[in-house]
Amino acid sequence: MEKSEVRKVLRRQRVALSAEQVQNASNEVFKKFICLDIVRHAKRVAVYMSNENEIDTYPIIEWLSLQEKKIFLPVMVERSLIFCAYRHRGLIRSKFNILEPNPATSVVIEPEMLDILVVPLVAFDNNLCRLGRGGGYFDRALAHLDQHEKKPYLVGLAYHMQRIADCEPKSHDVKMDFIITP
Repeated sequence: MEKSEVRKVLRRQRVALSAEQVQNASNEVFKKFICLDIVRHAKRVAVYMSNENEIDTYPIIEWLSLQEKKIFLPVMVERSLIFCAYRHRGLIRSKFNILEPNPATSVVIEPEMLDILVVPLVAFDNNLCRLGRGGGYFDRALAHLDQHEKKPYLVGLAYHMQRIADCEPKSHDVKMDFIITP
């Protein structure tokens, strides 16, 4: 199956999940996420705002905030992705209807300054490769990380059904360090 077809099928399956299924899976992923040593020791964490029945990241954001971690959200600016400081108030809707900080009024951090970066995915495989939505925003934003001595742990959050045999990664695709499922 072509990558575009895999994306369509898995996104359709994810959108068809009931609110209860999303909540149950999200609760399990949340519990696993907050137990990771890298999370407990992290100071700066970037997390996307979930949509289309993705694993709910809002409880993670709330928990990180209560732990007094600095939180950043990805923001698309033209064809680039930047990471802006999260404040509960002042979020705006992007052209994709995702809540995000206003880049004009937010502190921006370079990805290599993050301790953890939670990356959205449509599919993943056993080699920790991910299939994103197809725009390449995260891969472009993270392409230079190998040039830095310090780089963030890349974490994907997913349902079991999002596991596929092979994501068929290209040389520019960024591999995850962890993928957490229920």
